[in-house]
Amino acid sequence: MKTILKKLFFTLVLTYSVCFAAQVKTVTIYFDKDKSILTNGEAQKLTGLKSADLVVLKGHADSDGSDDYNLRLSKKRVDAVLAYVQYVDKGINIEADYFGKKKPVNDNKDEKEKSVNRRVEVSYVEDPMLRCKVPVQHFEVDNSKEQVFTCKHGTRVHIPEGAFGDKKVDISISEYYTADEIFAANLSTKSGRLPIETAGMINITAESDGVPVQPAKALEYKFPRKNKSQDFKFFEGTRDSALGIDWQVEKDPVESNETIVPDNRFVYQGNGQAFTTKAVLARNLPFKATSNIDLKDKELSNFLEQVTVKDRILCAGCLSKTRVDITVNKEGRITSLKTSYTDKNTECDRAIQQFIRECLPKRFGANTENAYIFIDFDSVALAKTTYIKPVDTAYTAYVSAYKAKYEADMIVTSSRQLGWINCDRFLTGTKLERFTVEAEKNASVRLVLKKYKSFFGSEYTTDFGDSKLYKFNFSQIPADEEVVLISTKKEDGKIFLAVEETKTSTQAFTKFNYKAVTTEQLAEAMKNLKI
Repeated sequence: MKTILKKLFFTLVLTYSVCFAAQVKTVTIYFDKDKSILTNGEAQKLTGLKSADLVVLKGHADSDGSDDYNLRLSKKRVDAVLAYVQYVDKGINIEADYFGKKKPVNDNKDEKEKSVNRRVEVSYVEDPMLRCKVPVQHFEVDNSKEQVFTCKHGTRVHIPEGAFGDKKVDISISEYYTADEIFAANLSTKSGRLPIETAGMINITAESDGVPVQPAKALEYKFPRKNKSQDFKFFEGTRDSALGIDWQVEKDPVESNETIVPDNRFVYQGNGQAFTTKAVLARNLPFKATSNIDLKDKELSNFLEQVTVKDRILCAGCLSKTRVDITVNKEGRITSLKTSYTDKNTECDRAIQQFIRECLPKRFGANTENAYIFIDFDSVALAKTTYIKPVDTAYTAYVSAYKAKYEADMIVTSSRQLGWINCDRFLTGTKLERFTVEAEKNASVRLVLKKYKSFFGSEYTTDFGDSKLYKFNFSQIPADEEVVLISTKKEDGKIFLAVEETKTSTQAFTKFNYKAVTTEQLAEAMKNLKI
């Protein structure tokens, strides 16, 4: 199969781009071989941080040396940049992570390529809300016995005996339950384009001797149960290019008493003939795709084969008439995956997202710009195909594997996953619409649904030229619901805050009344929000 798919299709992706009104800026700091010293020349690149409120650091190394050596080296590089940021301004909120040699931007085939991988990626944004601090709670693991850590908001983390082997492990946990905490970390409650309601969010990390470690056994996460709904699930999150969090249902469920993938393959039946999935693929591709990058032959052929094998799970009407938008960053990592499903088919949306992520390569080749892939399963070949479903429980088992369990006062999930964790449910049975807010270009706007524990960061799509206003479009928001709008901006070194209550409607909201506040007053106002 020859290299294909060069058409641009930015329309769907860009129309719904999520970002700050303030621009997210990035800079890469490079280091000498085996060094973690920040040189004066590289430090000059960080002068723009003087106006930053949130800085995200990601450390990397080349392929020379062991995994452990490079992990520690990438941490030292992050620490060097972190120290400089704190020297610039101790009030800046900083998030730091390091990956050793796991995320190269090239193949490390020569010294020139290796030099590009000795780096710390710096992303930062100016937004006064992000100056608010969330406390970090620390716990020490005794691997010789089971332990339960109870956090300040009531989150309980159960660690089984020997979960981290024989290592001495330090656990760090930050909880995000209230508006001030959620906004301080620029969190929202959306998965793809769909709104979700949270029972609690945490960020949990584990280190042994200063190096990140992962548990060998599943941990149990319990969140206080204030909602009697029975459809909560475990979500994991990653920072996206706009420094928000993209929440996705966990890719690798720990437990399921049912067979997720049936042994016998689905059979496509079309034009009076029955074929295996591979045979149908050879005769007529059951979908079409476009992209602004080349997908290599091997990558594409592997993807097609995975589609034909795994589609047997999704034959219950989910895959047909589905469109998928995929964003791939410059390093070749998938940063966003959105389907055309609405709240009426949330289980389908979750299953298809899982399905596509499993099918696509874990990493594409590096590019000079972000890449976009659009897959349309609503093609003629697929539309005219009927499906035979040999195991009726297969699809149900596939989507039910992610559901939480319930105790009288707690929602219980299990996972080996650390990092950003969310116990959420999709908002179902309500009409979703776009709600538009107009505010000044230098402002940020956030929205909270009063009926649900749902929080949304600002989205904008329209620049009014010389006008002072931006149009902030909150897509897929429940219609005719009471909301609180929070807008912040900076002018002449001062912070301005506006908090307004209204209802979602088809008319744009424009009535912000700003007052000057200090950072402390801003944090206090968020704590006092009646939500």
